Amino acid sequence: MKDITLIFPPQWVPDHPYLSVPVLSSFLEEKGFNSVQKDVNLMCYDYFLSRTGLEFYYDLLEKKSTDGNEKIMKKRKFYHTIGDMIIKNVESAKFNLQNGKKIFEAFTLLRTALEMISSTYDSSVISLDSYETQYSPYSIHDINSSIRDSENNIFQAIFSNHIVPALLHTNPHLFAISITHTSQLIPGLTLASELKDQGDHPFIVAGGPFFSAYSDSWKRLKPLFEYIDSIIFFDGETALASLIERIEGGRDLSSVPNILYREGDHLRR
Repeated sequence: MKDITLIFPPQWVPDHPYLSVPVLSSFLEEKGFNSVQKDVNLMCYDYFLSRTGLEFYYDLLEKKSTDGNEKIMKKRKFYHTIGDMIIKNVESAKFNLQNGKKIFEAFTLLRTALEMISSTYDSSVISLDSYETQYSPYSIHDINSSIRDSENNIFQAIFSNHIVPALLHTNPHLFAISITHTSQLIPGLTLASELKDQGDHPFIVAGGPFFSAYSDSWKRLKPLFEYIDSIIFFDGETALASLIERIEGGRDLSSVPNILYREGDHLRR
């Protein structure tokens, strides 16, 4: 199969990448499959903390300056006041951080930049080490609601306008999304939704500890199959290689280990 893309989605601490995707890629290479690794978490932070990204959110902040309650409007007015300073200094802050110069000042500016971005949303907050929202990643209903809520899903705009077009540039046939923490669940499935909306029917498989917790109550996961085509429970290396082999050969997926997949209107385990 050509163009297998392995994705590590946000939100995760950007300076400590998790090794699930490199491990998967190495295993697939041993089995004769070429894959592309995409740290979408880092791609998002690169955009958030750039002049281009901050200018987008600064304009959005200006448009929303009179929206919301008094507390929200006051916060937006404050960040709009200091927005030009943040935009002007963000690149030097990243440079200083990478080169061990003025580390405290650099961290402070980057943290403030993310606070400015967060202020454009009513109930979501992105920082260097967390993503908080009014929606619970432990509720399937909340996950669905968050994916559709463009006013409060911080990742929807960046995925739709920047990340997904870049991922689809080479027209991959399969995306494997590795979700290792609950903070990645809503962003990861939002990404899957955008890939489905913009892509040419890519096959999307997700895996990780959250899904493994549902291995015995998998019927509850059916609403998520609006965005994905299969879920791998537990260790994913062997199952993913087997899945790719069967998709390549046009065979059914029933013999793939630890997989939940959609067949028509039904789920098969």
